[in-house]
Amino acid sequence: MYTENLPKILHSSLLVASSIGASGIKFSKKTKNFYISPISRSMLRGFPLISVAMNIFAVVRTLELFYFKGGHENPYFYMCYIGSFALVMVNSAAIFANWSQNKICRLMNHLYGFGLQFRKKWMTKSYNPNKLSCIPGRILDIFLLSLCVMSVFPLFCVPIYLNNMNLPILLPSILPQAEEHELWDFALKQNYLVNFVFGSVIIVGSLWVGQLFLALSIFCFLYTLSVLSLINDEFRVPLIATSKPSSNTISLLRTVRHLPKEYNCVQLLHKDANGIIRYMIPILQSEFLQFILSCNVILIRNWTSMDIYAKAQLLTWSFTFQFGWTMGLEVVGRYAKMSKTTLMSWKNLHSVSKHEKKCFTKYAKTCQPLAFGAGGVFTVNRRTVLKFIRSTVKGTFKALLAIGRR
Repeated sequence: MYTENLPKILHSSLLVASSIGASGIKFSKKTKNFYISPISRSMLRGFPLISVAMNIFAVVRTLELFYFKGGHENPYFYMCYIGSFALVMVNSAAIFANWSQNKICRLMNHLYGFGLQFRKKWMTKSYNPNKLSCIPGRILDIFLLSLCVMSVFPLFCVPIYLNNMNLPILLPSILPQAEEHELWDFALKQNYLVNFVFGSVIIVGSLWVGQLFLALSIFCFLYTLSVLSLINDEFRVPLIATSKPSSNTISLLRTVRHLPKEYNCVQLLHKDANGIIRYMIPILQSEFLQFILSCNVILIRNWTSMDIYAKAQLLTWSFTFQFGWTMGLEVVGRYAKMSKTTLMSWKNLHSVSKHEKKCFTKYAKTCQPLAFGAGGVFTVNRRTVLKFIRSTVKGTFKALLAIGRR
């Protein structure tokens, strides 16, 4: 299922993240195992504490603007509000990564080991993971390398800082303003040297955020592409027994004797994966929705008074977050749909005895579609994407109408 380059890509991709405290999980090229070293575990605990402290400072300064310094009329309030909200989302991801690192590491090891064994046992001799048509294979390598390139995008926060160095949520704002003759002095004032030092902190923080989301994205893509290929192709039974299935495994896999065992392995993997993120999905859904609504409302309400740099920042954040979360919901929704279709295709099994067919039918009825989310609270399906888009549009207009009535 995986190419020979995947261990090298996983090792290199997680190396920087584990070195700066963005992820505690590493990958060994020799043993081909995910592991957590004591140093990376300690660093993952330390850096989120610093980020949370900065978040608390930003929230307090934003509340100060709202209650004591003009509120909505303050020119810095909206950018401070968005910045504080973004830090809350980053810290949510960091706390989740810290809290679940042991479970994620164990799940990734089980997944990678299962993938290697599955290929050795069931893949045909003609299967070549280096072909783009073979999933995950080369496709997974390309996605992971693309994520590595995209991990530098948070560094665009540096130009944002340079354009908004006077924002009250930034630490130098608590220092007194330097006079013209003090701009290059070694003093605790808002001068060029202090701004340069804090700019270096912004660069390191942006790199840390990029590596944090890189590590989490790697785990998500590795699991999703590995399991989706099995559900959509390998476990699906064609309508006619003599027809050639769109799979890369031998036909013996899709029999009563072997299919339940392999599908049970995938069910166990899904149970572990869903157990890690089932309560995080509703939280992320709420955070993304509220952040996008905030950006949209601020843009529409203050379009004429905001400068072009602030407009570009809010437009970029709103589009990026909405596009990214919508694509994530679409993939997870298709995950449940493909699983349901595969379970229904098991009715097409042929060349089995009546007793085996009866036993397999009872087993198939016990299998549920592999959906993500907390059952009875929030479960992701194909309709979730439409509901999310509708909520962003409807919520934006409702907020504008409520503001207009004041």
